[in-house]
Amino acid sequence: MKTKREKIYRELVRATAQIDSSISGLEKCVLIVSVAYLNAKGIENQPKDNFGRTMFRILETKNEILKIVLPIVAKIIKDLPTKVYQEVVDLVNELDGSSVAMFIQQYLDTTFKRMYSGMTSSGNINDLLVKLANIKANDEILDPTCGIGGTLLAVVKNNPHQRIYGQDINSVCIAITEMILEINGSTDYHLFIGDTLSNPYYIQDENLKKFDVVITEPPFVSQFDKDLNKNDKYNRYSFGTVPLKKADWGFIMNAINSSKELSGRAIVLLPTGALFRGGSENEIRQNILKNDLFEAIISLPGGLLAGTAVPTSVLIFNHDKSPDQKNKILFVKVPKESLVQEGKGTKLTDESIEKIVTTIQSF
Repeated sequence: MKTKREKIYRELVRATAQIDSSISGLEKCVLIVSVAYLNAKGIENQPKDNFGRTMFRILETKNEILKIVLPIVAKIIKDLPTKVYQEVVDLVNELDGSSVAMFIQQYLDTTFKRMYSGMTSSGNINDLLVKLANIKANDEILDPTCGIGGTLLAVVKNNPHQRIYGQDINSVCIAITEMILEINGSTDYHLFIGDTLSNPYYIQDENLKKFDVVITEPPFVSQFDKDLNKNDKYNRYSFGTVPLKKADWGFIMNAINSSKELSGRAIVLLPTGALFRGGSENEIRQNILKNDLFEAIISLPGGLLAGTAVPTSVLIFNHDKSPDQKNKILFVKVPKESLVQEGKGTKLTDESIEKIVTTIQSF
């Protein structure tokens, strides 16, 4: 039997499908999150004719990121039938902030999974990565490829006051992330728009800011600018040459070199194949091994990410390994039996997540 939330999700998908087909899936999500954003500000049930003006009034004093949503909202509202608008508003009003974020995640995953793969990752995976991070209250956290903010949200669910940083190349994703974080009570977030590999914005005193924990789920198919191998002014790609058609190890080196040099940790989710490719990628792996930065590799079964059956692995890097971890790597293989069906996809059971986390923590 479907839960009340699942029924609301189904109705919201149906209502959203009535929005003009020329509006992208990501833009439709902007309307949904904007309704929830106004609700969180205490401005509920705005009539359609006043919605755009209300958003403008609220956001005109905000930063440039949130202003990105204004023309999108105006475009959607312009030809949206009042009945459909009201239906969307009524359904969103029945969801709390966490449920709105979960809907956006599932909506993009199931309805537009090919188009938006790389912008989203399941809440199940986000929870796993955040638990593996073992975050402390005063830690500063970075997600350099944050998409619509799922990992950052998983962090602030545990501590709304956690200082978090996120960057993504897609400006609409960042706008959605900011609204979702505010809706869910985040008080200390810092978001940036841009290509993390070529132009990181998390800068302090003209140097790359270093974090206690970096958590990232980079897009699986990314190009790498050949000039960065020799001309990155922050010297992030110091372990070897990144191939131009596969940026996986570029993202890994960025994560390692964005974490604190004496105490930082980096947690990266990537296709398992990245661990076995030869050439310059093998050289990068060997150099990271020589520096004894690998703490653990967790092999996950395929089917956990929307739009792909590719097996994935979680790579944990640690600048401050304990004496009994020195020159060792913990390998964990998660069996298919750890998965359960959820809707059209699969997820790790709660028991499996806890077992993975306790295995890593006890080494």
